[in-house]
Amino acid sequence: MNSDIEKSPFLASFCVFGGALIDRIGTFETAFHSGQSHPGHWQQTVGGVAANGARHLAHFGANVTFASVFADDSDAQTVRNRLLDDGLAIVPDCVIPSSVTPTYTVMHDPSGDVVAGLADMGLHQHMDEVWARRVALAGSECTHWIADSNINPIALAELAQLKGDRQLILMVVSPAKTAGLMPLLHHLDGVVCNRQEAEALADAVFPDASSAARGLASLGAPLCIVSDGAKASALAFKTPDRSVQLSLKTPLPLADQTDHGPEQQFRMTGAGDMFAAACLFAFCTQTAIAPENILRHGHAAARLAMMEEDSCPTISWSAVTDAADQESNNND
Repeated sequence: MNSDIEKSPFLASFCVFGGALIDRIGTFETAFHSGQSHPGHWQQTVGGVAANGARHLAHFGANVTFASVFADDSDAQTVRNRLLDDGLAIVPDCVIPSSVTPTYTVMHDPSGDVVAGLADMGLHQHMDEVWARRVALAGSECTHWIADSNINPIALAELAQLKGDRQLILMVVSPAKTAGLMPLLHHLDGVVCNRQEAEALADAVFPDASSAARGLASLGAPLCIVSDGAKASALAFKTPDRSVQLSLKTPLPLADQTDHGPEQQFRMTGAGDMFAAACLFAFCTQTAIAPENILRHGHAAARLAMMEEDSCPTISWSAVTDAADQESNNND
């Protein structure tokens, strides 16, 4: 195990702000043809970028407080019970009467790639500046704050004002949830997103992860972690002299099929949340960690997640570090 990851995870505690919802995941058993019916199967589970990130951090061994809004329907109780089972402390009194739990419905082709997704997230409009001021108090004892972009920009700005000397890092949810966020980059301590989200956030075209990370850093974000699907990821950060430094990570093949059998499936849904959580855990619990090691652990965690059926699998930090070390040894 690398010495720069041996620090106790409990030296950092997290308050995670954002959405929790029901994921409905469908997988086609035959090739996808637009406008046609397909045989397949469904899986329903608890999801949401903030909720998944918080659960991963708890699985890694951190103390995690979760701040969101909840409906008053049966799905909301399912969501809350799963979050509690995963070890989160939920900020109380955030129930919206006569509301419906958000859902995300996603379809995969037989190879595991996403065909389309539909997000029904009306409840999240209640994560406003009044809500932000209230839940910020609940996170006052935590050393790090993480928020997803289901929170509107005014509420995010409120959290940035209230964070004090804590770090506030944004996990972008989708390109559609980037409007109004660019002026906040100077007030955040970091951004984690994929290349398409970076393009929407910056209103620019980035051919790869490295140009996206460098572009966001030049717009004001002190730390930018950008993934590009199964391609390379990049981390850009500003040095004390305000110059931008860049670290790039190109992943190995996802797995050797001979190790897992010919029927091994790889599914992308949830891998991005795992990548983000692992990068943030490495960054926040080890102040001296090298940027390339942050990305290396993020890639290792994402690959582990892609081999699981659950979109938010329970994977320990020791499993992530073992996978990252194995990759490092393979590269030597």
